[in-house]
Amino acid sequence: MQLNSRLIELDLARFLAALAVVLYHYLGRTSFSGSEFIYDVTKFGFLGVPFFFIISGFVISLSAEKSSPVKFFISRFVRLFPTLWVCSTLTYLMLMVTEYPYKDINGFIYVANLFMVNQPLNMQYVDNVYWTLFEELKFYALVGVLLLFKVYTKFKWWLSIWLFLSILYVFTEQPFFWGKITSVKYSAFFVAGVCLYLIYKNREVKIATILLCISFLISGYHLAGHTTNYIPSATVSEKSVVVFINLVIYVYFYSFVTRKKTFISHRTWIVLGGLTYPLYLIHNLFGKSLILKTTPMLGEQLSIAIAFFVSMALAYVISQKLEPKYIPFIKTKLTFSANKLGLTVK
Repeated sequence: MQLNSRLIELDLARFLAALAVVLYHYLGRTSFSGSEFIYDVTKFGFLGVPFFFIISGFVISLSAEKSSPVKFFISRFVRLFPTLWVCSTLTYLMLMVTEYPYKDINGFIYVANLFMVNQPLNMQYVDNVYWTLFEELKFYALVGVLLLFKVYTKFKWWLSIWLFLSILYVFTEQPFFWGKITSVKYSAFFVAGVCLYLIYKNREVKIATILLCISFLISGYHLAGHTTNYIPSATVSEKSVVVFINLVIYVYFYSFVTRKKTFISHRTWIVLGGLTYPLYLIHNLFGKSLILKTTPMLGEQLSIAIAFFVSMALAYVISQKLEPKYIPFIKTKLTFSANKLGLTVK
């Protein structure tokens, strides 16, 4: 099921999730002047975000189980922050050059975003899509604590407790601290990703399947309840479509983890999968600033097409040319520093 140690289905899933989000931000908005049919399809693209969270739960499980807390921290840091620094800088410069009217970002806010401390400091994001990174950090912190206390492999216990407390908080807002230390709205998706990993590894399949089903129910409840945040005045039929798409996502992943062989083997998906993170970070305000600046000269639809291809090109350069250089370099430096401090990295 692997090609060069990469799970091709995950590369496909990553790219489709990122593409859905890009199309949602560019075309799935009521102000879009193009085809109504395009809007009616792309307005559901926000579902790419929970898709990402399921992938994250699965991928983190692949890398965390045999990691020390320090190794886990280093691997997550180099995967998350350096590319954020690059994309945040490009977006910040674009906002200044185009004088984007809907954002007022100063240097202090920009630096706070580089280290994701803007939310605790009650500052705005350089790009609003960065909110998902803070939710990811909460998940990483939980996994790090479990690794630190050497209970990460007690999956059925901590997954059950996490899901139970999240459901309890949804209906009672208790325990009061739970909403601060976890992503309550999206916990079900992270739990689903870990459960899918267990099924993939043929471990604790029964409890993992039960928790996966509960995760599906609670995630559908959340998505239906929050659809109006993404689709203004969402109708019952639109909420039903959201729940159905969520079902399709779960079925896709369950099919992926229970198959013995892959039917997707083209190496192009590896490249497209690699584009996902920088594309997600760079496309939104960078692209919208470009669209706003060029629309008076080129028209909205051509401007959107240009923003899309520029974002894809930048994502390709970052993922294929820059990341292979700076990620290993930073990882080596952090590992060396950790060893010098006597910390266990293995």
